[in-house]
Amino acid sequence: MGSPHLVWPLSVAVRPRLTLRGRVDDGAAQDGARDTVTFRADRVGELRLASVYPDELQADGMIATDRIPYRAMSGTLSAVVARWAPGTDPRRALASIAGRDRTGLCAAEAARLADPPAPPAGWDTHPLTGREQAFFPTGSGITVNAGWTSAIIRHPARITLTPALRLRWSWRVDTLPSRLPEDTALTHDYLSVALEFDDGQDLTWYWSCCLPEGASYRCPFPHWRRRETHIVARSGTADLSRWIDEERPVLADHQAAVGGPAPSHVVCAWLIAQTVPQAGHAMGEFSRIELVDGDQKIRVV
Repeated sequence: MGSPHLVWPLSVAVRPRLTLRGRVDDGAAQDGARDTVTFRADRVGELRLASVYPDELQADGMIATDRIPYRAMSGTLSAVVARWAPGTDPRRALASIAGRDRTGLCAAEAARLADPPAPPAGWDTHPLTGREQAFFPTGSGITVNAGWTSAIIRHPARITLTPALRLRWSWRVDTLPSRLPEDTALTHDYLSVALEFDDGQDLTWYWSCCLPEGASYRCPFPHWRRRETHIVARSGTADLSRWIDEERPVLADHQAAVGGPAPSHVVCAWLIAQTVPQAGHAMGEFSRIELVDGDQKIRVV
């Protein structure tokens, strides 16, 4: 429970699921797709809890710092820890006491255990953003319903980056998460398709509320500013709630927006839903995402 605030008067805050991490001694860090989680300890020891934001937890357990210090944050996180005896079924135990729990946490975790959230088949969650649940499979594609969250899912898509490579996708965006230009850290709420390259960089194409199509900029967020570049693929509200087919020349866009030596390969396709800074809401659906180079085609949706 609780929220660390970066800018209190503007209510710029992050939820526990985005920042609270736990581990037993120096074991693997644990997080959840919701504000409650159950995990099996990988060793005997002391349970350690910490707020990661505004730093970044690396895969090796180290903490990377950037330009926002912890002293800029305010707010409180509170956690209730239950240690279950061997042989206990946590879901049944939580459900049995949910009626006496005024916080609703027991009922929430029992429901999560009964139907564990997971990304669509073939996709995984980006390890640097946690397991936020915003994307859901449908019979024809993937829907997004993202409220006050930061979610990235990835699908393998390795292909050589040539001048002929095209990224194609179809989307219907019903709700844009921002009414302000998205190129500042306090307004950087957006919905996008992205490609990750073999040099560790990624390029995202998103639907802006008002920035001109073709505009590009480095990500304004700490940490991500070192690896991510954004391109406005579509702008305005005139085409909301309509299916739109998009096509982008990947290498040409990379050279125009990023510049420098081009990477050799695309390695993954991403879907991103970012609605944290303004605590907004993004809704829509993707029905097709594919990389095409002549007769070669990789379809991820």
